[in-house]
Amino acid sequence: MTETSRLERLLPLIDSDPGNRALLRDAAETALSERRPEMAADLIARAARIAPLEPPEVNLSGLAAMQLSKFAEAAE
Repeated sequence: MTETSRLERLLPLIDSDPGNRALLRDAAETALSERRPEMAADLIARAARIAPLEPPEVNLSGLAAMQLSKFAEAAE
C-alpha cells in the first residue's frame, strides 16, 4: 500500500471547500515542507483571489518564490 502525503490528503478537502483560507494556508505550508514550491505558490495565489493576503500568507508566498529562485518576486 502506498502512503499518501499530507498534501495529497488536503487537496480533496480544498476541492470541497475552495474558499477556506485557513485550509489553503495549511496546504501551502505543507507543500513547502514537502518541497513542492510550485504547488505552494498556486495555493497562495488561490487564497489571494479570495481576499488580500494576510501577513502569514505573504510570508509563505515569499518562501515559495525563493524556493523557485524568483528572488525579485520574493522581495515584494
